Amino acid sequence: LMKKIIKPSDVMKALEIIKRIGKRMKSNEEVLTRVLISDLNQDIYQTQNDVHECVDFLEKVQQITVREGIIEIVSDVEKEFINFKESQSTSTPEIKKGISEKLKSMLTLNFTYKNGPSIPIRWSYNDDIKWGKPDGILIKILPFESNDLLIEKRIEDTEFESANHKETLYVIPNSSNIEDKITELIKLEKALNEFRRSKNSSEFNNTRTKYEKIQEEESKGLEREMRSSLNKGTIVYYYDKKDIDGKL
Repeated sequence: LMKKIIKPSDVMKALEIIKRIGKRMKSNEEVLTRVLISDLNQDIYQTQNDVHECVDFLEKVQQITVREGIIEIVSDVEKEFINFKESQSTSTPEIKKGISEKLKSMLTLNFTYKNGPSIPIRWSYNDDIKWGKPDGILIKILPFESNDLLIEKRIEDTEFESANHKETLYVIPNSSNIEDKITELIKLEKALNEFRRSKNSSEFNNTRTKYEKIQEEESKGLEREMRSSLNKGTIVYYYDKKDIDGKL
């Protein structure tokens, strides 16, 4: 085994230096490697590998956060916030509601086929949450799922079910981890709400601003992933299935 050139404490010191320099220098692994090369004969590839391993370790022990390649030191307040967020529980109804709220903001309540009249739609997610036009055609979106075998089984089961429901279209989304992502967003929202209520320090304000921005970015990313999962999914009507192919 090769002796490590860089230790976690070296990475933390380098991050402090970069932080003092300000926004002119990005705190990513490439910059850290350059900062930590102290000798022209130093092996750059081993240094890069050591930096990467140290960053992984420091992130696991909550000394740093890594987002889109940017590495930041975690303050005591931020560490408290992260631990509080991770301790939050989420229920199945909360997850279903969170997904349905996203779908409501994404999906239209009418569609037009060729040059025909506008047809109203009533949407449903996971059977028990409905919205849209009461007299519209019912489009049932089945739960998001990450297991391809379960999705195939769900499509088969839905083909049989559809034979008894000519008034209903069924949408089976493509494989995705939507439920995991909505769970993380719910936890983040709970933690932000609690810390807004109980904390009022300038240090928390910085943490709050950081995580509100993360919340906004994650929310937009989730909507894109949900749209992609639907557009690559399958639609079933009266014992017939078709790929949606981006036309939902």
